[in-house]
Amino acid sequence: MWPFGRTSARRREIRRSKAERGWSWYRRLPAQVSLAPIGLAVGLAILAAYLVNAGGPVFRIREGQTVSRALAARVEFRLEDATRTIEMRGRARDNSPNYYELDVSLLKDIAGRLTNALQLAKVHADDPARLQEEARRTRIILDEAGRDELLRIAKVADAGEQQREVARFQSAVERAVSSLKSQTPLLVEAAEAAARRTADRAKLIEPPEAGKAAVERELPVSKLITTAQPDAVDVVAAAASQAFAAPLQASMKNSIAGMLRREPDAAAPGAAGADSPVRAIYRYAADLTSRAAQEAWAAVPNQHEVYAREQLLTDAGQISKKEHELLKAEHEEYRKWLRRELPAEEELAALQRHQPDAYQRLIEEHQEITAARASERLAVYGYGVLALLIPLGLTYYLRRPGRKLRDDPARQLTTTVVMLAVLAIARAVFVATGNPYYAVGVQAFAAGILGIVYARYCGPAMAAGLAVLITLATRQNMGFFLILMVVSATFLVGLNNIRNRGGIVAVGAAATLFALFTTLAAGLIDGQTLRFAFMAEALPAACTTMAAAFIIEGILPGIERVFKISTNMSLLEWGDASKPLLRLLAAEAPGTYNHSLLVGTLAENAAEAIGAQGLLARIGAYYHDIGKINKPEYFAENQAVGDSRHERLSPAMSHLIITGHVKDGIEMAREYRLPPALHPFIVEHHGTTLVEFFYHAANLQRKPGDPEVSEVNFRYSGPRPQSRETAVVMLCDAVEGAVRAMSEPTPSRIEDTVSKIVQRRLMDGQLDECDLTFRELETIQRSVVKSLCAIYHSRVAYPEREEAKSEAEVRVS
Repeated sequence: MWPFGRTSARRREIRRSKAERGWSWYRRLPAQVSLAPIGLAVGLAILAAYLVNAGGPVFRIREGQTVSRALAARVEFRLEDATRTIEMRGRARDNSPNYYELDVSLLKDIAGRLTNALQLAKVHADDPARLQEEARRTRIILDEAGRDELLRIAKVADAGEQQREVARFQSAVERAVSSLKSQTPLLVEAAEAAARRTADRAKLIEPPEAGKAAVERELPVSKLITTAQPDAVDVVAAAASQAFAAPLQASMKNSIAGMLRREPDAAAPGAAGADSPVRAIYRYAADLTSRAAQEAWAAVPNQHEVYAREQLLTDAGQISKKEHELLKAEHEEYRKWLRRELPAEEELAALQRHQPDAYQRLIEEHQEITAARASERLAVYGYGVLALLIPLGLTYYLRRPGRKLRDDPARQLTTTVVMLAVLAIARAVFVATGNPYYAVGVQAFAAGILGIVYARYCGPAMAAGLAVLITLATRQNMGFFLILMVVSATFLVGLNNIRNRGGIVAVGAAATLFALFTTLAAGLIDGQTLRFAFMAEALPAACTTMAAAFIIEGILPGIERVFKISTNMSLLEWGDASKPLLRLLAAEAPGTYNHSLLVGTLAENAAEAIGAQGLLARIGAYYHDIGKINKPEYFAENQAVGDSRHERLSPAMSHLIITGHVKDGIEMAREYRLPPALHPFIVEHHGTTLVEFFYHAANLQRKPGDPEVSEVNFRYSGPRPQSRETAVVMLCDAVEGAVRAMSEPTPSRIEDTVSKIVQRRLMDGQLDECDLTFRELETIQRSVVKSLCAIYHSRVAYPEREEAKSEAEVRVS
């Protein structure tokens, strides 16, 4: 070697081998790597990264929560002050004016009665006493001065003078009526609703008359006098009587006052103002007043309290209801603030020219917004990267040798869809409620499905990966992750060997208790109060976990159908001897039926010894030879002693019949809708083993010069066992047949036979594609030997009785 000499041929060979090995991984990559799982993992990772950030930032502070530090406003915002709003609206409602409507009929009645007094004077001019009596009937009260004045007007001889006197009297009546309508104080109805209000103004409405529109005027309440005041009628009547001549004033005052006082039983029951002894000139308009009050209430805008930036909103400690509302309003305003954009360039340029200070503040604010957006975007990217790496790492872990995910693309796709749906539901619930502990039930649901579908092999890793993703999606800490893992572990362990539907609810109840106490402990460690930790955290987690158990129990048939699996409950149903296929096997091939039962017993014990699914192995063994139903007489266990139909057939034909029971079996399994989990036991229980008896028979029949008989032509078509359960059934099937054929199955011979068969299958490569280890093979061997020795144990030979023996000797002699 340089610099000591030339490179040897051996050194060149070593270098060439290293170069070839360096490139060999690249050449082998297309054959070793499947693009479908990689694409599925990448798609899962991308969607998970999106889902953990879907919905944007969530307001996570809840009422009653304990915070460790004081919180201040990040932006200026306002919060509606509901109490102040109601107070202001109530004040506006109470201060809205009362409405009163003029009683036109009352005024016309008064005017008519007053005018009629002069007509009575004309009629009874010669009888003053009769005049007073008739006037009293019309509620005109005349004293002597008033009576004499009316008689004077009635007795004026000159027609022109009398006409002028009558005109003056009529004018006085109109002025009196106008005074009642317009001159303050005005007599209004004393309504209870009006008395409860604080309005200082009132609106008086005169209904429309012929050719005139309605008149509305507003007066201070101090200019009104209500019917409830004792002297209200006298004050109004005195003011109205001033329109008449002095001799008539006293009589008109008393007359008007009498007309305003209600006659006994004059008002109809229930009429407006019927309970008052005084008739109001203006009646209270309840509808108009109520409408005005409602308009005044609605006209008051919502009142807000303004909070400045950096203003303290809450101190460290428990969050009250008021502080929770403040923090939520600040969060919403902050989200709006982050979405602000600069105005158009023209507006920005105009602002810079005319208001440079405002322009500078706007630019500085926009820079703050940009920095806040960048910081928030980095956090989103961080969560996304973590969510992206978890599915990729999980896929790499599950596809490692020894932990390989079952190579079923449909099941992998279904599992991916379910995990994404669970993650989406957890994120959606968190965004909608702000409470992450509802997601505990979602995780429990996923863990239950994984426990049923994947048991202990891939379930824990998948549940852990999903728990990390949900923790990221809900922005929680390690304590929350531990809660999810405790609940998941309970479902994964509890559902591993469930054999009745009530067991699912029992596991759910146990997981509920674990969720309750774990969440409560985590909350107390986090510094929350006992009430908040129980009501806002532990209770939602426990309730959703229990609900998940009930949902899983209800949709269990759907889970089996979608994932193409069989649970222990379904397997137990198919293990019932009354199933049509087992009944047919017992009737057509009783020897095969008994052989299958025995293989099932051996396989269940052996599978449970290595931690595999013993029930699956037993039920699979029951159905592994159902293909023999079509031609049971060609199989040794169903043949009579000394009667073999293969003696009349060639070895090749016998091989076709023997190996054909595998194909017939899988066709019958499809016809009778056997669960897909049992199909591998039918096609894999012989693997690609050699049918040795007929292979050797073909070699014996071979003539000199004939070509060698190929083993390939006398092997089963396979495939080899792909799971530990099918491998166990293969070994138990071969061992049971071999031990049954032994004349004296002693323990030593049984052990030797079992060892040879296991070694033969191992050396033949039949166990290369399953996950059995040498330690497990040894365990299987010990279990099978123990079971067979218990079945074929030796029995005590009972001695014959002397009497029976002597009788036999006599008959012989």
